[in-house]
Amino acid sequence: MRRGNGQPAFTLLELLLVIVIISILMSLLLPALMRARQTALGIQCAGRMTTLIRGTLMHATDHRDTLPFPNWLSATVDETQVGWLYQPPVYDWSPKARQSGSLWQYVGSHDAYRCNAHHTRQTGSANITSFLMNGAVIAFGDNRVNRPYRIDQFLPQAAIFWETEDIEVVSETGGAERSDGATWPGAAIVPRHGNSVNIAVIDGAVINVSMDRFQAEQVRKPGMLWCVPNMR
Repeated sequence: MRRGNGQPAFTLLELLLVIVIISILMSLLLPALMRARQTALGIQCAGRMTTLIRGTLMHATDHRDTLPFPNWLSATVDETQVGWLYQPPVYDWSPKARQSGSLWQYVGSHDAYRCNAHHTRQTGSANITSFLMNGAVIAFGDNRVNRPYRIDQFLPQAAIFWETEDIEVVSETGGAERSDGATWPGAAIVPRHGNSVNIAVIDGAVINVSMDRFQAEQVRKPGMLWCVPNMR
């Protein structure tokens, strides 16, 4: 169509058609962009977990191959040992709490403790970490185990860290437990990277597993998650 002065112009129908085409293209591109963003955040998250697991292994090397304490108990009442994440008691969950943990001297970066896809409402230790240590390191609080296990007591694919939330959960014994610096395999998790979870294993690698596989491991005993050495 042309204007009265002879210059070309769009009709209303043509403008509507262009808007419809743009809307269709956006609807096709947005899911792909979201998947690309999730993938990028997942890769970044895996890199940060790699820093943590390598710091853990360096700590073990300096302590006769013994893993750090996992902050399994209450941050303010029961804990007596300096854990990987903090030294109890902790009443202020600010970033400086990380610097009291046994891994800080090996990690030395606040970013290594956080996943940029961790956006849920945060309380307690979730303010300073997006990752929790597997309570299997100390046999989930078994009174017969008074210190963490050594590296060589675990199978190569034993999970040491994974992504989870700081939530109150009900254990198999029926008691309520708070996930502070550590967690147990039955705790609910929220996948942050599509339908998958990052897991750091004892050999120093970080692997990405689907939710289906993670949920299968939650009931597999012994397995990747339920990996207390020499115990079923």
